[in-house]
Amino acid sequence: MEVSKGIHFFSGRGGSSNTYLIDQEILVDPGLDEFSGNLAKAIKAEDHDIKKIKIIIDTHGHYDHASANIFFKKLSGAKLCAHKNDAEKIETGKGSCFEFFSQSPVVSKIDKFLEDGETIKTENHTFKVIHTPGHTSGSICLYEENNKILVSGDTLFAEGFGRTDLESGSEKELKASLKKIAGIKIKLLLPGHGEIFKGKFVL
Repeated sequence: MEVSKGIHFFSGRGGSSNTYLIDQEILVDPGLDEFSGNLAKAIKAEDHDIKKIKIIIDTHGHYDHASANIFFKKLSGAKLCAHKNDAEKIETGKGSCFEFFSQSPVVSKIDKFLEDGETIKTENHTFKVIHTPGHTSGSICLYEENNKILVSGDTLFAEGFGRTDLESGSEKELKASLKKIAGIKIKLLLPGHGEIFKGKFVL
């Protein structure tokens, strides 16, 4: 479903994260490995070419967001990007919470570490990386200023905030991260789980 020009939303199923395809160039949070085939079919059903994906971005390294990385890397040849603080979760499975899903780790190599403040450009958008530790130490959000779009991962939901009781989580850091993003204008919130939010969003 297209929720803004060039941004398509694929709702998570069975505990998997929401996934976002941006201008056919960026795939954000491919989700659970066991549903990777279903997601690929859903993407193709909307007439997108997976081979056009250049970048896969993990908003953080939990299994429900990142275990399908390797599936989509193989299909597209895209580079995987994430924050260095969650590299261990993504590359080894340690701390990724794979055991919550009664699965073994599904790991992948990060090709590029994303830094706070750097920008990622596509045909129609320019996203700024915001490091928002709290849910995990390597959690990030992506902000598109022109259209006031925030891809928030598990830092912020339409009706709540991310949990902080898992490995590398921190209530203190999450409060600081929420304060950090409270100052930006949001008209479209694209969270890691649950419904998207359209309209003026106030923290």
